Amino acid sequence: MIDALTFWNDEFLETFQSIAYTDEDKFYSTRRDLVLGALSSLPKGHILDVGCGGGHVSEALAKSGWTGEACDFSPKMVDAAKQRLRWPVSKCNATKLSPYSDASFDAVLCLGPAEYVGDAAAVYREAWRVLKPGGMFICAHINALFDLVTCDKFTVEFLINMFPVGERMRPYLEARLSG
Repeated sequence: MIDALTFWNDEFLETFQSIAYTDEDKFYSTRRDLVLGALSSLPKGHILDVGCGGGHVSEALAKSGWTGEACDFSPKMVDAAKQRLRWPVSKCNATKLSPYSDASFDAVLCLGPAEYVGDAAAVYREAWRVLKPGGMFICAHINALFDLVTCDKFTVEFLINMFPVGERMRPYLEARLSG
């Protein structure tokens, strides 16, 4: 049995890429729209998307006039984002954004990676380090009931019910719950 993070980053990628940010998927499309709305109060600038996944939010930002860079820890997500984006995309740990200089971005997105790395404070410190003074930091952090690492009952039910692909994930998730 593979671990949950490997499953999310590698096994789930193809399914995620096919439904994420589509009309069929309300979770991610709502999150994208909230980000676009929050950033509409800023002049268009240079943004860093930490934990960019397949690059869907960065793609929407580019279409609205932002420039930027993106990074993710999963090589498969980096490859997927590179296919979608014209921005630089790199493999990077969210707790150590060493490829990026201090105060170099007008906005920083961190839509999820903090709960996976085990040191959310380090993720936030790095995001603040690369953010310009007066810039905007947008973070999404799943609450304590959602645990992708152990796949507890709440998490399994959330994934099955929230995502259109939940039923296809059911055998894996239930095996994690019983295992």
